[in-house]
Amino acid sequence: MNLDQYAETLRLATMTTAQLRAVYGDFDVYTYELDFFALASGAEATQSLVIQQDSHFLWERAIHQTFAGTVGVGCGVLPLPNCEVEITDTASGRTLQSAPVFVSSVFGNTVSPFVLPVPRFMRANTQLSVRLINQNSAAALNVRLSFAGKKFFRA
Repeated sequence: MNLDQYAETLRLATMTTAQLRAVYGDFDVYTYELDFFALASGAEATQSLVIQQDSHFLWERAIHQTFAGTVGVGCGVLPLPNCEVEITDTASGRTLQSAPVFVSSVFGNTVSPFVLPVPRFMRANTQLSVRLINQNSAAALNVRLSFAGKKFFRA
């Protein structure tokens, strides 16, 4: 992200709904979701989140739901899931962390979503690569990662 893009993202974070509509046109709330099912103990998996071609996306909140089998963990109360995540912007090749971090460092839960300090603006067709590593020694995990924000429809 260059300085102009960073300034644009900061400006977006402080704009009112009316100002956003005036600059970017119509938008709606939207959530992109990645599902990692039956991730074995010690295993890792990578998925891609692709911003749809018809719109830009302002990522504002990050949410996870984690289940060991059919039992939810980290969905409002401890214990938190023992897995790490690494997010990479594949267009620039930049990772959003210096190393994989625990899911709870970047994603809140359904009761208390993580609000990004600076929302991340992603243009249409942007792709993020998301790598999840299950550090749990006992069980396979099902992890849902939600990227919530605003979808700006292109004219």
